[in-house]
Parts: sequence; C-alpha cells; structure tokens
Amino acid sequence: MTDKNIALARFITSFGSMNNYKSSVLQTKRVLDNKKGAKLPKNDIAILNDALDGIAAIKKTDLIALVS
Repeated sequence: MTDKNIALARFITSFGSMNNYKSSVLQTKRVLDNKKGAKLPKNDIAILNDALDGIAAIKKTDLIALVS
C-alpha cells in the first residue's frame, strides 16, 4: 500500500495546492499510512478528506469506465 500512498499523497498535494493545501507529500503520506502522531492542519484535513471522498465516489460509480 505504501507505493499507492505516495502516489496518492502527490496527487492530493498537487490538487490541493489550488485550495491552499500546505502540507508536504511526506506529511500527507504519513497520514495516509496511519502513522502514529501524523497530523495535518485543519484545512488540509478537510481537503484530504474531500479528495478521498471524491475518489471513493468515482470508484463506486465506476465513472472511469464511463469516460473510457
């Protein structure tokens, strides 16, 4: 799961930068890896959760298959 989490962390930090996401890729990855003591600023947590919810919704609706 680690390789997926680094890719996901890169996506979230890149996408989140449009919404003032301030955490680094490493900080984001640590949260995704559920590392003890890993924390993000409140605003970044909201952006992270929105991104994860959006990804889950896409997977649930199989939207990627519809676009292909």
